[in-house]
Amino acid sequence: MKKLERKMFGDVCCWFKTFVVLTVFTLITAIAVFPFFIYNLTTTLRNASNQSSHRLPTSVKPTNYRLYIDASRLEEFIFHGTVDIDVRINQYVNEIVLNSAELNITSVRFREDGFDSFLRGAVQYQEDHEQIIIKFNQTLNIGSGRLSLAFDGIISDQLHGFYRTKNHDHVGACTQFEPGYARRAFPSFDEPSFKANFCITIRASKELTTLSNMPIKSKHDGGNDTYIYEFESTPVMPTYLVAYVIGRYDYVETRDLNNVLIRVYTPVGKSEQGEFALKTAAKILPFFTEYFGIKYPLSKLDMISVADFGSGAMENWGLITYRETYLLVDARTSTQKTRQEVALVVAHELAHQWFGNLVTMEWWNDLWLNEDKCIRCSGSSVIRLLHAFIGNEAFRRGLSSYLAEYAYQNAVTDNLWHYLSKASNKSDLSDVLSSWTKQMGFPLLTVKQEQKGNDRLLTVEQTRFLADGTRDEKLRWKIPISICTQSHPNETAHDLYLNGEEKRTFVLKNLSANEWIKLNLFSVGIYRVHYSSSMLQALTPAIQNHVLSPQDRFNIQTDVYALARAGRVGYADYLKLLRHAYKHEDNLTVWKSIVRQLTELSSIFEYARFNNTKALYQTYVCDLLANIYEKLGWDAVPNEGAQVPMLRSLILTHTGVNGYNKTRYEAHRRFEKFSTQNNDHYLINPNTRAAIYLTVAKTGNRQIFNQLISLYRQADTQEERIRLLTALCRFDDEVLQEEALHFVWNTTEVRKQDHLTGFASLASHNRRGCELCWKYMQDNWQHIETIYGARDTHLLHFIETIPALFISEERAEEVRKFFAAHPNSFLERSIKKVLEQIHIRRLVLDRNELSINEFLSL
Repeated sequence: MKKLERKMFGDVCCWFKTFVVLTVFTLITAIAVFPFFIYNLTTTLRNASNQSSHRLPTSVKPTNYRLYIDASRLEEFIFHGTVDIDVRINQYVNEIVLNSAELNITSVRFREDGFDSFLRGAVQYQEDHEQIIIKFNQTLNIGSGRLSLAFDGIISDQLHGFYRTKNHDHVGACTQFEPGYARRAFPSFDEPSFKANFCITIRASKELTTLSNMPIKSKHDGGNDTYIYEFESTPVMPTYLVAYVIGRYDYVETRDLNNVLIRVYTPVGKSEQGEFALKTAAKILPFFTEYFGIKYPLSKLDMISVADFGSGAMENWGLITYRETYLLVDARTSTQKTRQEVALVVAHELAHQWFGNLVTMEWWNDLWLNEDKCIRCSGSSVIRLLHAFIGNEAFRRGLSSYLAEYAYQNAVTDNLWHYLSKASNKSDLSDVLSSWTKQMGFPLLTVKQEQKGNDRLLTVEQTRFLADGTRDEKLRWKIPISICTQSHPNETAHDLYLNGEEKRTFVLKNLSANEWIKLNLFSVGIYRVHYSSSMLQALTPAIQNHVLSPQDRFNIQTDVYALARAGRVGYADYLKLLRHAYKHEDNLTVWKSIVRQLTELSSIFEYARFNNTKALYQTYVCDLLANIYEKLGWDAVPNEGAQVPMLRSLILTHTGVNGYNKTRYEAHRRFEKFSTQNNDHYLINPNTRAAIYLTVAKTGNRQIFNQLISLYRQADTQEERIRLLTALCRFDDEVLQEEALHFVWNTTEVRKQDHLTGFASLASHNRRGCELCWKYMQDNWQHIETIYGARDTHLLHFIETIPALFISEERAEEVRKFFAAHPNSFLERSIKKVLEQIHIRRLVLDRNELSINEFLSL
């Protein structure tokens, strides 16, 4: 097993090394390829953005916090605190405004530097803005001073602020302060531009591990079986990176090549499950140090798995918090997919130690510099385009200079463009990239060609791509276009540039009439391409024979699917393309894209008007997957690549749930063997376990449902529990669906952050499951809001995951009326998005069901 684990770790690291240079600098490495239910690997920050009109004044700014938190009454879920904030006063004022929410301020005083006397302040609460105004009876002079506050608070049962956690019967506490939740733990200037040093002291039980961003400076007895831990001062940083965790943990440790102490904290008794993440971090941290030319600035790096954690992970400087499934790897039962995800999430969070921590965005509207969040396009795509446009070495030099210049400061997008422009000697770089970062969406390029002797005339027209197929002629982009050809399939044969024009004709010299061309080599550009039918047909052999790269094979089919969804081509055209060009595909990323798109279409056919459409479609899917199914089989073979187990799992799962007889027979055979031999986990390879559970569940009976419940309760890892929870919600039997729904919301069985995983699994299973979940949401919405908080991102995902599966105008109206009766401004954008999705899904069915049914009936 150790040998196998070393091989898998080596495979992941080898793969990661080539991948990281292109994408990790936007801090979203490979998140886009994760399954859809990893819904909040990085936090949606709409809450803070919505409050931009109530930002703090800059007349007073903090320089240092001395924060004391007394968590000795953890079991009672209360805490007491004091904070001394050293501030600079930049203009004459008689009040100080800062953030505070759900805290009881018990005393306030202010002392100007050079004076011995204190001024008492009166607190005015601005609860709607999560601010307090401290008013003084005299004007404060320009200069420095110290604001001292005492406060009490509740250790929340929600998943943000300073909140409680529970692992078995052991209570702990954790912080999650991004984007604007530090104010729930201590009064503060809780915006990213108000950076300061933090000296943190915590009183907690001697029996518990107590951690914060920095190493412990001193520890002394605090009375009543407590210690008082004083931590070293942090570097200058924003409040959202402050962290402290209290609880029962084991750990493993090592030092990297630069002597940074790295520890991975795990639940008690599971320290070996931290080894994989530890080895990964020890390799990646020095890599970033070398690449950026800037050392990791702290002496230690702690990574800790938290039992109750709403996000995937959080990059707190020196104390990175993780959901268990993104940090822990069991050498016996974890899948190759889990190993890859852990490696990528660790890489993502370590990259944040430079991007976000060392250099911080000025405000959340520049969040794309850190996260995979750009206006309706992804930051990762922009950076990948940029990397290809200026080259690797200029890209590296520009990043290094940018980080060095703005270390311990705040930055905006144009600051990054400046240094990348300087490194690449491309003065127009900001002008080009602004069209991608400062306007909505991305373009569609419609291409036509005409042969003129030995030359090809290529006409390219750009419009804004809209998912519902409507046209928007207002926006224009500056678009570098790389073209490969039949004689040069994996290199740029022609470089074109659309300089904001709506339409332009290019001459491709010395290109014979029988050569195909493909735009967007390696799928680097951020645009869709609409080829004429003859151009697309000419590309088919290059897809079939794998002459084109996996990126280009991915790109072609996903563009055709998007065009079909928008009503610009027929869905039957997409299904024909898959049948003719992709039946012998063997690349994981390409298949993940195809399967994701086929799954969306399958969910639309839950509402088909023809009785046989869904059955015909499932037969089509099984036929499409049959070749790769036969090639992969069920069992691993010696020396197969690291991505093969993930591809096998994907194909087995989707042949199983679509009714492929070979898969169903073998899944039931293996599950029965497993069940009759005392649930010996060694009898089922971890990489095929999810496929088996999902396949036997779909047409399963009460006995199988009870077996899965029993396995869930026996499971020793959260990874296995999630697999089983997902399967429990995939039964066709309506009675079992009802029971699964109640199980999902049983708080003694399912952790708070996992309710959505099970809920989404049931809703996406079939029409009946969706209707059950929507009714539950309507009947229990107030309870759901109470569980997570009225402005928590979980609510957005409930809305965007469940009612978005509907298809009729009647359901859309029902959704609209329900949320009109339950107003919450935080949800408005998500509700609008859901209504748009319902509309698009209805259009897809109306436009395409007849032609698809006819095509599938041939």
